Amino acid sequence: MCDGCDDDGWWIPDSQAYKDHLRNDNVCTTCERHFDSLNNLRHHKLVHLKPSVECYGCTRSFTTYSGMIIHLESGTCTSGIDILDLNKSAAMCYCCKLRSCRKHELC
Repeated sequence: MCDGCDDDGWWIPDSQAYKDHLRNDNVCTTCERHFDSLNNLRHHKLVHLKPSVECYGCTRSFTTYSGMIIHLESGTCTSGIDILDLNKSAAMCYCCKLRSCRKHELC
């Protein structure tokens, strides 16, 4: 049933007990991998998400916004975007709420 449980000698008597085990013992319900804390399990679950955050500079996608920012800051983006470009894109014009406003020069 569960690779981690088999290694530890666990025996799950029925499907409800198995579901309870997955929920209560920090086990990923997708791949049945065991984790020592709920926080580690939550972090792991990101690997199963479909990447939906597109890079500003290239065609790569990431599961989190912070993953995309790390990609850009590390210099691995083929577009050549660097930290200064990121800072400029984060600036927002208070007059019209645009990120790159030339009309108001970011007020």
